[in-house]
Amino acid sequence: MNFNEISWADMRIENINIEYDQLSLIIVDDFEKCQCCIKCRGFVGITDLCMWDDTIIFEADIIKPCIYDNEYLKKVYETYDKDFDYGGGRILGENLLELRIMLSNHLTFSVYCQKIDVTEYNEN
Repeated sequence: MNFNEISWADMRIENINIEYDQLSLIIVDDFEKCQCCIKCRGFVGITDLCMWDDTIIFEADIIKPCIYDNEYLKKVYETYDKDFDYGGGRILGENLLELRIMLSNHLTFSVYCQKIDVTEYNEN
């Protein structure tokens, strides 16, 4: 399933699961009675997640992050060598993506990873 073909507005986050090299988001569309799993592989980190009582998504995009004006990535690259192979071809500076999600509280959080896959599960 193609991330950009989905209208993420008004869907809600039901679950976020973080593992060593992967972050999974379970997203529910109550109107369409379906849910999606967004898997972020080659997981680097997550920023600014503040969803006290707001799990509804206003918008979601995948972008190629600019390293030069991104404070989070500056901290990551101060800590880890972006060109080093951390095993199995895991090179921090290659194929980096930013999944940017704005919630109904108008706060945006970002997930940094190397690959994003979406799987849809219909409840019908």
